[in-house]
Amino acid sequence: WKLSNGVLSTSTTQNLTLPAGTSYLYCNNLWASGVQVSSNITASNFTGDLSVFSNLTNLLYLNGCTRVTGNLSSLSNLTYRLELYGCSLVTGNLGSLSNLTNYLDLGNCPLVTGNLSSVSNLTYLLSLSGCPLVTGDLSSLSNLTNYLILDKCSLVTGNLSSVSNLTYRLSLNGCSLITGDLSSLSKLTNSLS
Repeated sequence: WKLSNGVLSTSTTQNLTLPAGTSYLYCNNLWASGVQVSSNITASNFTGDLSVFSNLTNLLYLNGCTRVTGNLSSLSNLTYRLELYGCSLVTGNLGSLSNLTNYLDLGNCPLVTGNLSSVSNLTYLLSLSGCPLVTGDLSSLSNLTNYLILDKCSLVTGNLSSVSNLTYRLSLNGCSLITGDLSSLSKLTNSLS
């Protein structure tokens, strides 16, 4: 690491806060399996395009980074977890994220488009709250077991029985095209809205 304040580090693991200015990371295998990039509390101070993360395969966490731009197609190699909550300038189609298997949070990314069938491999969490251009049917999400948050996704259709495996939270505020009987959600233990 060469930090903007002049500090140099050759440690193989870093848990640091980058100082103001431009810092650099030089390495021979940044894109190795299991590498994770997280903004932590950087939020709106982080500026950049998603394309710089195109080789990441495990996790990218940039929640609240309101100045991040780019297209989801740059992140098609991710297989585990993507969190871009509140990155309202991000564009792209859910079809670019079909390799994700665990966790996807694109809440308040209103420029995102696509069909729920593209993220049918997800098993833990899907949050697309405030993504009004997303379409699809709940039947594509039968693998989800913990969280489904689709508030303000008014183009989503389907029956509640399709997500009967959910055990923790289901939020469908503003999803008027979804039908079904609440009794099919008997496994939910925490929150239904």
